[in-house]
Amino acid sequence: MGGTYHSRTYYQPELSKTHAKIFMKTLIKSGAICAAFSLISSAAQALEILHVGQADSADYSSFIEAQYPGSTWVHKPSGLTAANTIGGDLDRVADFDVVGTHGGTGITVKSYLESFDLIIIGNNVSSGNFVHATSAADWAGLTKPVLFHASLIARATGPRPSMFGPLTTSDNNATLTFNVPDDTVRVSATALSDAIFEGVTTATDLYDSALRANTETISVVGTFGGGELISSLAGTITAVAATPRGIVFWNEGTQNGIGGVLAAKRAYLPLANAANSSSYLTADGKIVLKNLIDELLVTSAPVFLPPTNLVAKSASGLTINLTWTASAGAVSYNIKRAETPTGPYTQLVTTPGTVTSTSYADTGLTEGTTYYYVVSGVNSSATESGNSNEANAPAVATVLPGIDILYVASGNNVVYENLATNGQFASNTWTQKNGGTTGNDVVGGDLTRAAEFTGVNGTTVGAPITVTDYLNSFDLVIIGTPTTSSNYIDTAEGAHWAGLTVPILVHSPFAARALAGRMGLFSGDNTVNPFTFVNANESLRVSTSALSDAILAGVVDVTNLYVATQSDTINGLVRAPNAFGNGEEITRLSNGTVENRGIVFWAAGATLPIIPPAGLPISSNRAFLPFSGGPADLNADGQKVLANLIKQLRVTQTVPPALLTFPPTVLAEEVTGDVYVSWGDAINAVTYNVKRSTISGGPYTPIATGVAGVDFLDENVTAGTTYYYVISSFSTTAAESPDSDEATVILAAGSDYLTWIQTYAAELAIEADRLPGADPDNDGSTNLIEFALKGNPADPSDNGAIASLIQDSSLTLVIAVRDGATFAGGPSADVGGINYTVEGSLGLTFPDSAVTSAGPTDSAPPATGLPDLTGSEWEYHTFKLEASAGLPGKGFLRLKVTQP
Repeated sequence: MGGTYHSRTYYQPELSKTHAKIFMKTLIKSGAICAAFSLISSAAQALEILHVGQADSADYSSFIEAQYPGSTWVHKPSGLTAANTIGGDLDRVADFDVVGTHGGTGITVKSYLESFDLIIIGNNVSSGNFVHATSAADWAGLTKPVLFHASLIARATGPRPSMFGPLTTSDNNATLTFNVPDDTVRVSATALSDAIFEGVTTATDLYDSALRANTETISVVGTFGGGELISSLAGTITAVAATPRGIVFWNEGTQNGIGGVLAAKRAYLPLANAANSSSYLTADGKIVLKNLIDELLVTSAPVFLPPTNLVAKSASGLTINLTWTASAGAVSYNIKRAETPTGPYTQLVTTPGTVTSTSYADTGLTEGTTYYYVVSGVNSSATESGNSNEANAPAVATVLPGIDILYVASGNNVVYENLATNGQFASNTWTQKNGGTTGNDVVGGDLTRAAEFTGVNGTTVGAPITVTDYLNSFDLVIIGTPTTSSNYIDTAEGAHWAGLTVPILVHSPFAARALAGRMGLFSGDNTVNPFTFVNANESLRVSTSALSDAILAGVVDVTNLYVATQSDTINGLVRAPNAFGNGEEITRLSNGTVENRGIVFWAAGATLPIIPPAGLPISSNRAFLPFSGGPADLNADGQKVLANLIKQLRVTQTVPPALLTFPPTVLAEEVTGDVYVSWGDAINAVTYNVKRSTISGGPYTPIATGVAGVDFLDENVTAGTTYYYVISSFSTTAAESPDSDEATVILAAGSDYLTWIQTYAAELAIEADRLPGADPDNDGSTNLIEFALKGNPADPSDNGAIASLIQDSSLTLVIAVRDGATFAGGPSADVGGINYTVEGSLGLTFPDSAVTSAGPTDSAPPATGLPDLTGSEWEYHTFKLEASAGLPGKGFLRLKVTQP
């Protein structure tokens, strides 16, 4: 008995006319295990198989033919639109080359797929050219099994549904390799796992050793897109640090990564590398592959799929209308409602069979309450399906007349769309277009360019219109996120954008900027995305004006407009010192580090805050409301503000006949002890008022009125004082503009030089000629040198009292110095805000020789010819080059005058 082994073959009866499954079982006898297995069975039936990949695989088709003799193998490339390709919209009509009983002209992709027994997705197919969001339900509803055998993981991240749950948020075209040194294998212990690994003799390796450095790690971890994770292969994914998923199996009735209910089985077994070849599998790996196919071919139980595409729309009279797509097999529907997302739901109509259509009106609701709905189907056997997608809408007494809204962003946002097209806005239409400066069907850049646009207010093919005409065909344009000023608005098109007659709302985490020449719609750097709120002591108050009241109408708690851990800082500074464009600043947001602009509104006729074009008036209302992070980050009060903004933007604004703006770009700078203030022209200004304060933010005192020019010299100032200036403009109607932004100047402490130079103000009428570094008389000596040596800055014949001579056999320099200078026998002294330094040298290498000084005296040696200084503010000091006594060669002395 010890040397005798027995094997027994078990045959599972055929479950369909084309599907068979062979199980080879092992029999344990006398303490030894033996397995007899054959991949080929006479019971295996021919299959009709569709292979989808960028290239066909002879090796793979040979494998299928060997395991299922007489099978038909059809290969099609993947693609979303072209004929004879598989992918994208399954309802599209295409032409497929006929192979056997498959193919023909003018058939849907779905009909073509359903004509096969099995669909295999090979290499190199990505979710980008295979399955996309708009056809998610169709792909989930395929009644034929699908096997993914590729080096990618078709993902369900973002809008792509694929067939599976997400691996990571990274690239779904990642190649799986296995090179962890201590790789091992173990498999889960379930009936499905037993079936898939049945006949595998060595569960430590599924891939050929020549194609990998080490054995795979296969372990049972977590779940994967609602399917059973048979094993998890650990290794590396190119450029992605993550653990690849291994064999995964989804039964019919389970959900894919975005909640689509699968109508048939799905499975995933990755290749060891990017090539589409079954030869990379070992014998055990091929057993696993065939077992997977056999499991897929077991006839799926009929799946009673739930209704789809549930939509809830508000209607006047506190009613919400529901519509949905029918569920196959449903004879009636259950309507369920909740007042919180995801329930718990209460069934509205409890009498079975009452609702038989695909619509329902829910009446008698409470105004202002948002209701959440799901719908399930009931078939003739009284079996209930799962719930549909959830839809929500608020109950309102009145729905406003509908408007056409254009939403410009790099992708649509269903949360934002629902907000702008439901409740009081339920009659609105919503069109989304990408932002960009060139190309068809995109909005941005040159508005005079001609382009073709699809959908609402679109054009016919071959009949392009200007972007301006397209934008103006809507009632409201909303700039969403992520759209940047770089692909939306640029300098050259500033006038065209300002001239749009359609109101614009920017609702995004950036301010389309007017810096660096970009016209934008707003002021502020659009690279900043700081609308988060982290300051622990933040609080809120709002401005008081009719516009503010309208925009903040219905807001209950004005301490927070965002769903955030901290309350927003929002205050109501309407103008200076925080001028922002030319609009009214309803609120201002701060994150505790950087002050960010909050709700801002520009009425038609306001001017853009940029140059060029200077003071360009806008032709319709504009508004800016930043995101804290996304549309869902607005709380109930924040959503009221957004709704109020949409309504307020469409209120007709009266453009003033003579716009009056505050002066831009105010500058203040010290000029020889005075303050020179200058500013840019304001639109329709005739004169200007100059106002000053010693406190930032005022109050300001007018110091000059009726100034006709754009500059002013303030001579009534005190040295060492800080001043703050603002300018307002006056029109012919004597209307005064708001104050400008504040300009600041800090005056230096007083000095003798300022007093001295003012005595020559009559001769030096130009302020610039009185600067220390100026030389208005062109005598080669600056004003500072003339001041130091008692010269005359307005007389080229008098550049100061200084002379050199030989005295006591030494080289001597005699100079006039401001009274009070103390050299103490040395060559340097500070007095009256300047420094005198005398340096000596025997070879023009200063200073390399000692210099001594003597003085002061009011008279100089007669040999110098210098005047007497008695009664003046100067006195003479004499400097000698010590090493020059009796020197037969050259010696040098020089004087330096500086302001410390």
